[in-house]
Amino acid sequence: MRLQIKLGFKRPFYKNFPELYGGSTYWTLPREILTYVLNYTNENPRFLKRFSHSFCAEEIYFQTIILNSPFKNNIVNNNLRYIEWEPGKPNPRIFTTEDFDSLKVSSQLFARKFDIGIDEEILDRLDQLIDQVEDIKTGSLR
Repeated sequence: MRLQIKLGFKRPFYKNFPELYGGSTYWTLPREILTYVLNYTNENPRFLKRFSHSFCAEEIYFQTIILNSPFKNNIVNNNLRYIEWEPGKPNPRIFTTEDFDSLKVSSQLFARKFDIGIDEEILDRLDQLIDQVEDIKTGSLR
């Protein structure tokens, strides 16, 4: 993008381009909203083409379509992901066994980022916790 600015290269938005929205690349959507996005994409090929050379288009594309749609009032701004971004770093912090208690009490359904080369035990402990919850739900003991 900086090179684009230095060269004075601008790609204007076409007339009546929807208001832009952005957000996480992690989301959970019901079938009817996904169908809406697919239909919108098929009916508006210029919209998709406009994002073909955009940085982080996946953080704008879906959000823009959905938040300019009849579904906009149904959106909950919570992707149910437990991610810790470190200031100034491009990737999330890698969770270790020291983070187990924080992950355990989190209300999020998913977590990122793990690396078995750094700490395999955290994943084993989370698997054990999931098994315990399943045992409680089914009433079986292992």
